[in-house]
Amino acid sequence: MISTLVVLGAGGFLGKKFVEVCLARLDKDLTIIAVDINISSLNSLAELNTSNLKLVEADVVLSDYINDLPLDLAGEITFINFVAKDFPVTSEGIVEKFPSPFSLLPNQFCMSLNITCGSSYNLLHLLDKHGLQASHVIMIGSIYTYTIPNPVLYSKTGDIYKPVAYSAGKSAQIPLVKQAARYLARFSGRCNCVSFGGIQSNQNSDFVSAYHKLSPQSKLVPVNDALKTLQWIVFDSPTSLNGADIMVDGGFTC
Repeated sequence: MISTLVVLGAGGFLGKKFVEVCLARLDKDLTIIAVDINISSLNSLAELNTSNLKLVEADVVLSDYINDLPLDLAGEITFINFVAKDFPVTSEGIVEKFPSPFSLLPNQFCMSLNITCGSSYNLLHLLDKHGLQASHVIMIGSIYTYTIPNPVLYSKTGDIYKPVAYSAGKSAQIPLVKQAARYLARFSGRCNCVSFGGIQSNQNSDFVSAYHKLSPQSKLVPVNDALKTLQWIVFDSPTSLNGADIMVDGGFTC
């Protein structure tokens, strides 16, 4: 039974909600360690005031943060990584408007990959370094590993693009998952990925309408569907589930 759950990027939209639903399980034997580079993003979690939750500020891309985590080395440990450089759609539309998928400068492209894929690589590197190979590692993927973002989602004229850097960063995690699945299995560890379609939040109505037209189910992924899947893979998935990329997209990539 899992005794410690480490949530990287816990200050983001989905990471924070996942911590909240895990705490709601009221499992007194489960310690949740919420990690983010910006500790202030965890303020709302701190207000929950529970002894099961530990908050840690760390740069999970570049630092050796493992020793900063209050891990129960005698129990099973699961790490889940929500860290990514995204270009999200808000109530005002996509946060930055790019006239081409290649608008980012090379250093900006590399920085994006460094955050998204680099955080996952650093996690695996540190688990190997610190003898924590028996852990279960869960990465968060995207439909844009398998299909490119359609520009009609971001403007009615189809001339606004989501940078290809996001797709590249998520895609680069797949060989990490496959290699980690083979390597960690030698130590009774495993590695999996859960890839989501667009998750319903506060996106503007034009984006929502365009996404519905492209989705076989004519909807974004409900937050609760995403959270149920994550809870299953963390707490209830069989140990033989290893090296998988589970798609939660309503058939968007079919």
